[in-house]
Amino acid sequence: MPNHFIDKLILSEYTSGSLGEGQSAIVAAHLTLCPESRKMANLLDTIGAATFEANASSSPSNDSSKNILNDSNLQKVLKNIEKTEQIDAPNQTSTNMNDFIPKPINEKLPSHFSDLNWKRMGRSIRYIDLDVKESDVSMKLLKIAPNTKIPGHSHKGNEYTLVLSGKFSDKFGSYERGDLTVRDEQDTHEPFVEGDSECVCVILTEGPLKYKGVVGFIADKLLTHMN
Repeated sequence: MPNHFIDKLILSEYTSGSLGEGQSAIVAAHLTLCPESRKMANLLDTIGAATFEANASSSPSNDSSKNILNDSNLQKVLKNIEKTEQIDAPNQTSTNMNDFIPKPINEKLPSHFSDLNWKRMGRSIRYIDLDVKESDVSMKLLKIAPNTKIPGHSHKGNEYTLVLSGKFSDKFGSYERGDLTVRDEQDTHEPFVEGDSECVCVILTEGPLKYKGVVGFIADKLLTHMN
């Protein structure tokens, strides 16, 4: 089971439909793999529905309408919370591709997984560009070889990373299948692929990465040609 869950603010943007296309896809993929995040998403949906219902049924002249989650509506929310705890994982994994590719990512691949034409960045990283329509947003499926360290970098906008197989770590923690991390403009890190297996992950960036040092400068030039 994943140990790193999506931030509640981002999850609330997802459940309200205000998150971008690519960001929504990577969050949806995380939800197929993480029961705890699914439970929280269902809870946010329930609260949103109860709030909408309370607003729709309240009279503007009734002072009690200011208390959107009154006792009656609160009881409805609590009952629905109990129901969300019993919800099974949605069947979001494709049956015609490798089992570790969730459907929201599968749908953005340019072809069947076995027919993908992987591009290379150096000897350690292979990648596939995923279909995303937003400007300045890049979304890729990566295969990173064992014992590979990504040069230290910060971010312009958020960087979403969803692990599908294998493991990587940075100064913030260690991440395995289903874990979703979101690093922002204040964060600098050097991801490192642990163990004997390659790490397969989906990475979405909302702007170019800012690499550090000489190695970072070289990596930045290589990555410029990737995009």
